Amino acid sequence: DSISSIGNNAFNGCSNIKKLNIGEGLNEIGASTFEGLDSLRELSINAMALGSLRFEGHQRLEKVTLGPKVEIMYHDAFWKCPNLKTVYYYAQNLQTESLFDYSNIEHVFFAPNVTIIPASTFYSCRHLKQIELPDSLQTLGDGVFANCESLQSISIGKNVQVIGNAFGGSGIQEVYFNAIDATPIRSNARIFQYCPELQKVVFGPDVQVLPRHLFDSCPKLSHVTLGKSITSIGSKAFEECDNLEEIYYNIKD
Repeated sequence: DSISSIGNNAFNGCSNIKKLNIGEGLNEIGASTFEGLDSLRELSINAMALGSLRFEGHQRLEKVTLGPKVEIMYHDAFWKCPNLKTVYYYAQNLQTESLFDYSNIEHVFFAPNVTIIPASTFYSCRHLKQIELPDSLQTLGDGVFANCESLQSISIGKNVQVIGNAFGGSGIQEVYFNAIDATPIRSNARIFQYCPELQKVVFGPDVQVLPRHLFDSCPKLSHVTLGKSITSIGSKAFEECDNLEEIYYNIKD
């Protein structure tokens, strides 16, 4: 049988541990169980619920893997980890918000069956340049990639159903929006509000609805291609896009 619980301070101060693998059988850890792992560089987690597991501000952690079973972790568990560069995100139904905010992550790799990215998961990860969201994705929470200044392009898959203020203030230059009928997480959600470098938006051929406030206040947006299936454009979808010059509408046959 696998280990199901670890008591208080069990590995506290084990400063030479460089790799840690937490399997799916573990469901309880005590206080300060993994504190003081100063040499830890690689962490792999596949336990469903470890609400007390936390590594915020860890100075040497470089790589984190979230296994498919992970659902509940400590809020801000990896907040401001200065050397955390790579995340393997395999968690299919993660519920905890703000896991990696303000870290120096450069690469995130998503498994093809991820369905949700909770609010503020990668908020203000200013070195994150490129991501490929899986087609299985259904929910993008508030602030997921907001203020990710180095992010250059994004493709929103056709199965996304709920989306929040996910990309506001990011450095995105191109957006490929394929969500057929996405609904804002709230009526006033502004999905790409004030993306100062955004220049080009292309909607996929099956997109039917453009949510309200979708590209509100994107000052450099100049080119928009609307897909042939669009039936509704929400209010203020392109409000204050002062540089918008060209809208191409692929009319249905």
